[in-house]
Amino acid sequence: MRTLLIAASLAIVHAAAAAASAGRVVWDIPEALRLIRSADEVYVFPVTVISTSRSTGEVAPRGDYKRVRAIDADARRKLGRLLGSDSSWCHCFDNTAGIPPEPTYVGFIFQKGKDKLVLLRFLRWHTEGTFNGEHTGGSLEEKASDKLDEWEKRYARPERGIK
Repeated sequence: MRTLLIAASLAIVHAAAAAASAGRVVWDIPEALRLIRSADEVYVFPVTVISTSRSTGEVAPRGDYKRVRAIDADARRKLGRLLGSDSSWCHCFDNTAGIPPEPTYVGFIFQKGKDKLVLLRFLRWHTEGTFNGEHTGGSLEEKASDKLDEWEKRYARPERGIK
C-alpha cells in the first residue's frame, strides 16, 4: 500500500512538472491555431526521439533543423485544416510512453509575419514545441494522428525516410 501511495505521488508530481514545462497547450492558444490555418510559410523536417533519462524511460523529440524543407500550397492547406482544428487535439491529460526504437517523425514550422510556431511530433500523437518563443505542445486525437500519418506518407516522405 505504501509503495502504491509513493508511486501515485510521483506520478502526480511528474505530471505537474511536465504540464508546467510545456506551457499552454496548442489548442488553448487561438493565435496558434489561426497561424496553423493561415501560415504563409510552412516547413517540415525529420524528428527523432532521444532518451532523456535511462532510469525513468523519459524521451524527448529532437528536430533535424539542417534538413528543413518548405512544402507546397496544397500540402500546406491540408495540414492547416488538420492541425488547425481544435477538434483534432486531445483535451485531456496524456501520459503515453514510448517503447524504443521509435520511428522518425516529422516536425513543422508555421510562419506568418512575426508569428512562428514550431511543433515536433513524437510518440505517435504527442507534440512539443514553441509558439513565439514560449513552450507549447499537446496530443492529437487518435483519428487526427492517423490522418497526419497519411499526410506525412504523401507530403513528407523524405523526412520520414520513406522512398
